[in-house]
Amino acid sequence: MMLNLIPAPAYVKNHEGTYIGCNEAFAKLLGRNPDEIRGLNDYDLFPRSIADKLLQLDSELFYASSSANPQQQVDARLVKADGTMIMVRLQRMLQNLDEQNGPVISAVAVDFTEELQQEHQRSVSLITAAAAEMAIQTIEGMLDPVIILNDHGLVERVNKGYIDAVGPAKEIIGRHVSRLFPDLGVTAVADMLSQCKEIGRIRNLETRLMDAQGQLLPVLVNISKLRDSQQAINGFVVAIRDVSSLVAASEQLREKQRKLDALLNAADDAILLLDRHGIIKSGNRALSDRYHNTLDTILGQNYADITNPAGREEQLFFIDEICAHGKPRRIEFEHNGRVYYNSGYPIFNDAGQVDEIAVFSYDITDRKRGEQLQRALYSISEAAYFAKDVQSLFTIVHKILSKLVSIDNLIILLRDTVTGYLECPYYKVIAPGSKEHDPEERAFHASLVDNLLNKGKALLLNQEDLQKILDTKDLPRPKQLPQQWLGVPLMNGAGVKIGALVTHRYQDDQLYGEEDRKILNFVSSQIAMAIERRLNEDELRTKNRQLQLLTEGTILALVRSVEIRDPYTAGHQQRVALLAREIGKKLGLREDRVEAVRIAALLHDVGKISVPTELLSKPGKLSELELMLIRQHPVESYNILRNIQFPYPIAQFVLEHHEKYNGSGYPAGLQGDAISLEAKIICVADVVDAISSHRPYRPSRGIEQALAEIREHAGTLYDPEVAAVCISLFKEGFSFADYEVPQAAQQLPLH
Repeated sequence: MMLNLIPAPAYVKNHEGTYIGCNEAFAKLLGRNPDEIRGLNDYDLFPRSIADKLLQLDSELFYASSSANPQQQVDARLVKADGTMIMVRLQRMLQNLDEQNGPVISAVAVDFTEELQQEHQRSVSLITAAAAEMAIQTIEGMLDPVIILNDHGLVERVNKGYIDAVGPAKEIIGRHVSRLFPDLGVTAVADMLSQCKEIGRIRNLETRLMDAQGQLLPVLVNISKLRDSQQAINGFVVAIRDVSSLVAASEQLREKQRKLDALLNAADDAILLLDRHGIIKSGNRALSDRYHNTLDTILGQNYADITNPAGREEQLFFIDEICAHGKPRRIEFEHNGRVYYNSGYPIFNDAGQVDEIAVFSYDITDRKRGEQLQRALYSISEAAYFAKDVQSLFTIVHKILSKLVSIDNLIILLRDTVTGYLECPYYKVIAPGSKEHDPEERAFHASLVDNLLNKGKALLLNQEDLQKILDTKDLPRPKQLPQQWLGVPLMNGAGVKIGALVTHRYQDDQLYGEEDRKILNFVSSQIAMAIERRLNEDELRTKNRQLQLLTEGTILALVRSVEIRDPYTAGHQQRVALLAREIGKKLGLREDRVEAVRIAALLHDVGKISVPTELLSKPGKLSELELMLIRQHPVESYNILRNIQFPYPIAQFVLEHHEKYNGSGYPAGLQGDAISLEAKIICVADVVDAISSHRPYRPSRGIEQALAEIREHAGTLYDPEVAAVCISLFKEGFSFADYEVPQAAQQLPLH
């Protein structure tokens, strides 16, 4: 066959793309034999992508058949029988072998796969060399220390950054790099380099670098493979980052964190960090202690779930409000009998949204209890002043103590200062089958109080303690022993034990504790002083009442002595006192001044005791001398009263009661504001009763005439304001007939 004479690979294809012949060289190029190729097409020999390309080339050549010399030179990929890809240059042309078969394509192939590979390798080498040179230049310009090692880990080159940071290059060139890293050692460095060959790079190795002075610097080391232009591994690049400042800063940060953790864990108050959903992210020791669980167990839980279930919704609202408004919120709540106060503060993310919540939780139970005790002390002190009597005080004290200690039963025993016996002025006991006046019950408690007062301190006894006392002492035995008995001595401000408070429980469902004993002991002194003050005030009030009755009786005796000598004026002083008192009230005087006006009005004519009886009851007109004697009675009244100790100057009021507003009165001719208001009131009341009453020298002129006299001379003889008030009283219905002259025993006390 002619094709075998051609030394280069050659083939012939017909217009259908079927190989009708090829030489041995072409078959060998494809790794096949000629008979295997003959009768096949490109789709039988090659992948579809290559066959499609060859078919296109065939079509282009056939379409060019009209040209004078249709030829084609193309580079194409072919695939050998074993799947190896080869690159060939095809010189193709159209030929007419005979008239029957028509034109065919004859082609000669030149394999240039090896040349192409060599060219590619040269390009890669050039690129690698350029990259290596660029890398060397980059390494030289780096500020951080960089070391180039050979394949055995010996130092071949260092950059300026190394010299500046570590020291002269001559100290390390040619030596094993492990000398720079004493913490690693030769073996560890060799293992790392071997590992670097396999994986290509070792990143961020933390170790220490020894400088020229022998100091160890904390560093981060990165090791990379270094290749030559033939792609053989011939060394390593070691980049070193001095992290001394970072390590120092990290250590400072860790130290600060340790101190902060120490401070947070030393705090008695719980501190915790929540996310915006209330999940606990961190907390301190106090938080763990409060909920009796480890911190690891608490973390990850919702804060609202570990607090009092009754307040869960309130806690969720507290968290939601902080997230919604981005402002601090505060909440007070109870948990396991303790009171807590939470302050929550929002922590914002970069987007300005609340991302976390810092919560500071304070135990305010003691403060609340302190405030409660202070209020109790104040209430007890206030009750000592405002309770109407000592029994009311005991009732108030019982209510106050019930809020502090939950007391149902309360007994107050006081020691009589004269006999020394214990008395029981207050006994409120709710016990099964007991009676309020059960003498055995009272005697039992009184006997225990005797023992309590001898010891001088509060006692909290259980049923077993009480049984032992009964077994060893001859004490009255109650029908039922209480489960607990709590007694507290009452000591006044001078340290004297005046009695005791006793409370007890018959049920064991809610027992007293040491805290209850302390609370009662704390308030006992205030209760003792309140009781003593109330008793002293009651005693003083009784004595004052007795003294006032005695004084009132003395006053009425003086009044009566005048009325005996002047029967025509019987009741005059009492009526003047009644009207004067009402005028004083309407003028708005204080109660004690009103009482002073009344007393002075009762005694205003006591000086008449020195006037002869015949002058007092003389029916006719008096002579000038007789008038002078009569007008001396204010002075005589003053002389009688001036040495009697009254709260107000009663003697002075009586002396001035005949003075007139315009100065025409007697005995001193005082006028206007020189006359005391009390005397002005008595003057008007005296005139009204004198005119409206019967006298030996004339009949009664009636109340209208009396008021006409006051109205006519208001502002001249009588103080205008006092006169106006007197007239208005009668217009409002005041009448002497409506008032009954009181006896001495019925008089109000002088305040």
